[in-house]
Order: sequence, then structure tokens, then C-alpha cells
Amino acid sequence: MNEITDITKWCYCNLDLIEENKENGNKSIVLVAGASSSGKSFVSNYLKQFLTKKGLKSVIISTDDYNKGIAKNVFQIVNNKYYNNAIKNEYEIVENIKNITKNTDFNEKFNKNNLILIKKAIKRYINVDIDRFLKQVVFEFENIDFDQKNIYDLKELSSDLTKLLSRESIIEKSYSKKISERNEQQKYIDGKDFDVIIVEGIYALDNDLIKNINKDYVIKNFIDCKAYYLFLRRMIRDMTITDCKNTFIFKNYIDYVAPAYQKNILPLSSSADFVFENNMTFDELRQGDMEIQTKFQINSQALSKLLKYVKVSNKRYYKDTFIGGANEQLLRLREVSNDGINFQSFSLIYKGEPKIRHDKKLIRPVHVLLTKDDFDKLGLNTNEILSKFKTLGITTISTRTKQRYTANYNDQNFKIDFVNNKIFVECDDMASKSIFDLLNNILGKNNVRQVENDIDTNQELTI
Repeated sequence: MNEITDITKWCYCNLDLIEENKENGNKSIVLVAGASSSGKSFVSNYLKQFLTKKGLKSVIISTDDYNKGIAKNVFQIVNNKYYNNAIKNEYEIVENIKNITKNTDFNEKFNKNNLILIKKAIKRYINVDIDRFLKQVVFEFENIDFDQKNIYDLKELSSDLTKLLSRESIIEKSYSKKISERNEQQKYIDGKDFDVIIVEGIYALDNDLIKNINKDYVIKNFIDCKAYYLFLRRMIRDMTITDCKNTFIFKNYIDYVAPAYQKNILPLSSSADFVFENNMTFDELRQGDMEIQTKFQINSQALSKLLKYVKVSNKRYYKDTFIGGANEQLLRLREVSNDGINFQSFSLIYKGEPKIRHDKKLIRPVHVLLTKDDFDKLGLNTNEILSKFKTLGITTISTRTKQRYTANYNDQNFKIDFVNNKIFVECDDMASKSIFDLLNNILGKNNVRQVENDIDTNQELTI
């Protein structure tokens, strides 16, 4: 097993084995496995483009597209778990459930109205108590683990790979994360058209997938990534491309996806020919809703003068816990209190790679992962959340408490923060000029110092 950190070197390592197979008149199957959101799709596409430049034709097949679909998966889980696979007419029941739920938002797929329709549609096919069956369907849907091996039809994929190696054609599979079902497909992949078949997915190295394939054709890769980045990628990706609520994405990842990775996926890395470490790229770190801030540091005498000109309201205390990451990439869990004693979870925010502009304003991308309402729905306190992160290998870096006033001047809101005996004035881009002029006019330039880095990353302020 070779560990690689340079993607070009990784491509050449695969190329060497691909060319060896080609010299012997054989195709290659390049397997790309790794955790969910480790970047398997990205590196697979990169490899495909690399091979094209080398005159090799390749096709990418994702194990995700062999997902059986939510209707079939939930049915099979219930049938196996509660009835020892005694429910008959699987095809008819699954098709009726799918037709009713596929165009419904994820969290509403098995709502009351859909359950009424499902009950009516499958009544003549089912041979067990239908009301009990539907209650079990709802429970298993609410607790489904999308990264379990039986979610995917690896047997079907293995059969397709064998056909492609024999230069036969297969129907291209396509799974939609929007509807959580497979798309209807009439496209074909012809094995005669390709030198290399790239298979990417969390179970790409699973023995059930390749046990019937000549091992000489197979090149095994594992994509590694730090736990911190895996969590961020998964949250940000699913918030963007699915209809799932943030609470479901978070709970599903923390309770099921990450533990399944540690138990079932990570051990597969020992069988890989090459392990490529693929943490978040600079481009990923700069994505998100761009936040523009200006911060000033003032002394206590300057604050006394400032308070004569502004209206102050909404005094609060904040406890910020910074989790994982390094340097300026922050995952911040914030708690809020009105008395500085009783704190409640308020938000979980990721702040990406920051940049200081020439005008000294700080800009950085921000992703709001969880809000106060989300925390209320999850029913988790801060210690429980931090404990769950710790089990994933994502540890707490530091904690800091600050007192904050919301102030208003000239219809422009800004913040006054008290942190470790230091006083900061913070404002967004819209209010920055107005507040800057105010500070200079009433306090004098010697009493105003613009802060050129985000105080969230200032270790001097950490307790």
C-alpha cells in the first residue's frame, strides 16, 4: 500500500498498472473507495481527464447509482427485520410506494396523506397486518442509514462490470438524491468503447463487488480524508443537493454514516494498492455565503464617549466553542445566555478560508449548519454534541466567552463585544463607513484601531 498526497503522482501510479494491463490485452477496473464525501467523485473525474490526455478511454460508474431507492430499501429492511422476509409481492408493493412518494419532499415522503394513499394502493398485495407494516415503514424510514452496504445492489453492479469486461453493453444506472429513487434510463454503456472502467463509491473495494472478477484487471484505490473535512463536506453537500433537513443530515451523519465508515469502510484501506489523502481544497474552503466584516478595537475611555452617541440594546452573553480544523478554518458551536450563567445551544457555523482585502475588511465564506430551532428539534445539549464529535475524532480546540451589546447609530446596527478585558466594535459592510466615521469623529484616530484579523481566530482571546 502506497500513501500519496499529490494527485498527479496518484494518477501516474494508476497509469502504470493500467498500461501493464493494456500491454497484456486486458481492460482495467480502477476502484476508488473511501468515506462519504472524501472526494471520490472529484478524483475519479480528475483521473478520467488525465487518462484522456494519455490516449486512454475511460468511463466512471458510481456505486451510488446502484442505490435500490428509498421505497425498496425501506420495504426490504422492514420485511427482513420484522417478518423474516415473509411478505410477498415485493415488486408490486415497492412500485406503488415509489409512485406515491417519489415526487414528495424527503421529510414528507411518509406523511399522513401519503400513508393513506399507500395503504389503499398496496392493500390487495400485502399478506401481513397493513397498519402494523406501515408503522414499521415510518420508523425505519426515520432511522435509515444510507451508508449501509445493503442499501446498494452490489450484486447487480458486479454483474454489469463482468459484462463490460467481456465487451458487452449494460443499461446505465442513475440515482437521484432529489427524489431518493433511481431515474428511468434508456442509455447504454458499451464495454467495447473503453479501456478503463473507473468504479467509485464507499463500497468500491468490497469483496462482494469484485470476488467474481479476475484480480489481475483490478487496481484498488482508497481516498483518505481527515474526519473534520469529511463532516463538513457531507453537511455542505447534502444541504446543497438534497431536500433533507439540516437536522436529518446532521443526525444521520453523526449516528450512522461516520460510525459505519469507521467499522465497515476504513478497514478496506488495508487492501488498497494506493491511498490518496484528499482534504478540502482551497476552492472548497472559499465556497459559501460571503461575509464581509470590519472590526475596531477601542479602549474603555473611548467606549464611554461612544455610548453617548448610540442607542444600546439586547445585552447577551455568548460562549463559543471551536471544534476541529486548523488555523483559520473554523467550526464554531455557539451558546447564548441572557444572564451569563444559563446557556443554550444557538448555532453551529462553519467559517471557511478568510481573506483580508486592501481596505482591511475581512471577507470569508460562511455556512450555517444548524440553527437554534435545529438544536431544539435534535434535543441535544452542547456536551452531548461535543461528545459525539469526539467519537469521530473531531476534538474541541478552545472555548471563549464574550459579552455583547447590540447598538444603533444613524439606523445602522453594529455590535460591541467585551472579550478578555478588550473591547471590539464589529459591523457589517453596509454599516462600516458610517461607524468608522463616527468613531473617528468622536474618539479621534489614536483611540481607534482597525483589527486586521478575525477575532474568532485570535488565540490571544482564547480561554
